Amino acid sequence: MNANDEAGKRILCHCLASVSMANGDLDAREIATMLATVEQVTGCQVSADEMVLAASTVTEEPAEFQANLTATVPDMEDAFKLMILKTCIMIGRADTFMIDTEKDHIYALGHTLGYNAEQINEQFEIIT
Repeated sequence: MNANDEAGKRILCHCLASVSMANGDLDAREIATMLATVEQVTGCQVSADEMVLAASTVTEEPAEFQANLTATVPDMEDAFKLMILKTCIMIGRADTFMIDTEKDHIYALGHTLGYNAEQINEQFEIIT
C-alpha cells in the first residue's frame, strides 16, 4: 500500500484529518492546507469532499479508524509510513503553533506505524 492507491490515499486523509481535528474543529483553511499538502507530498489530488468524509469517519468512528490503521500497517511500504508521519507533522505545524493534543495524535499515529519516540522526535526536528 502506498499513496498512489485508493486505500493508501484514504488512510493518509484519515491520518491528516485526525491531526487537524485535534482541537475538535475542522475549518475551510485546514481543509485547504490538507488538500495542498497531500498534492505536494504525493502528487495525488484529493477532493474537499473526500477530506470532509475522512474527517467525519475519524470523529464518528475513532476506534474503527484506529483498528483499520493498525490492520493496514503491515501492507504499507516503509516509504509510505514515513510519508504519513512526516505529512502529519507538516499539518500539525501548519498553524505555526502545535497544541499538545496534535502532538499526542502524531505520536500515537507514529507508534501505530511502527516508530518509537526517538524516531518520531527525529522527524519533528527535521520538519520545522
